[in-house]
Amino acid sequence: MIFEVKNLCYGYTRNDFILNDITFSVKSGEIVSILGANGVGKTTLLKCILGFVKRNSGEIVLDGERIKNFSRNFWKRVSYVSQIKRQGFAFSALDMVILGRNVHIQGLKQPSKTDYDIAVKTLGKLRIDNLKDRPLTELSMGELQMVLIARALVSEPEIIVLDEPESSLDMKNQIVIISLLKELAEKERLCVIFNTHYPDNAFKIADKTLLLNRDKSFIFGETCDVINSENIYRAFGVHVEVSDNIIDGKIYRNVISVF
Repeated sequence: MIFEVKNLCYGYTRNDFILNDITFSVKSGEIVSILGANGVGKTTLLKCILGFVKRNSGEIVLDGERIKNFSRNFWKRVSYVSQIKRQGFAFSALDMVILGRNVHIQGLKQPSKTDYDIAVKTLGKLRIDNLKDRPLTELSMGELQMVLIARALVSEPEIIVLDEPESSLDMKNQIVIISLLKELAEKERLCVIFNTHYPDNAFKIADKTLLLNRDKSFIFGETCDVINSENIYRAFGVHVEVSDNIIDGKIYRNVISVF
């Protein structure tokens, strides 16, 4: 399975594009991170490729077929996790997760026992089945994010798209989320596309990186090639050094700010 974005452009006017000619691809088992400063259009890009915002031009292609409308069949293959927000409704975690089965439920039918079994199994797979009956209003941000990811996974997608999934989380919960995304790609062979503000997290799990620059240009390629001192300065205006640390025989690459 391969998901492609070809020459995507988006702007408020024809002469003022926020996103200009964006092209990248991801296949089964791969992770693509999208990096860039605030305001360069990372979230807008996700909304364009998922049909929430109408792009000015360009193509979205899934397995060689151009997506002309974002139908139920599309959403059976693709799931989305938006930026985490505190929930004001006292739904249980299971109630929230079962909503992800809607794409498989016809008309006004109620979720079946099979739907609930899949939801409970997904909670268990993410090791959060202990949250099943807890109200969303009582969950921590890290717990809530795991529930929202579970909701995306119960539709049994081939592609999962996440908007800053580790944002607003502490160090431990960031590691939990990032490790989960790597596991989904490696074991479930999902395509994973995620926005992030953290180059170190891209180094940890992303096979490829799309770096959006403030001058509306972009770079796409292998993460180890894209994230370097020159490119980070161009994108963020920050001086950094990229260093390698070897721990127990494994290389960990980090971005260190220099100021």
